[in-house]
Amino acid sequence: MVMANRDHVVKRLKELRDWADYIVQSLSADQPYERGKMDLLKQVVGLDDLDSLREEAESLASRLDRAVSRIDTPVPAA
Repeated sequence: MVMANRDHVVKRLKELRDWADYIVQSLSADQPYERGKMDLLKQVVGLDDLDSLREEAESLASRLDRAVSRIDTPVPAA
């Protein structure tokens, strides 16, 4: 069994944070190739739920960023 090291865990946490950022962006604005997405989401999901999803994704991105900062901070030598 291979144990994950600090660099591997930081890399994975950053990837997850980037995905959370992508979700926020995807729930916030149309891209040129998907015009009308936001209008459809508002109709199907509802504005309140869409706002809630966006807030949850923002919170997840922030929490992952804090986790990255904690683990990526060098541990002082004893």
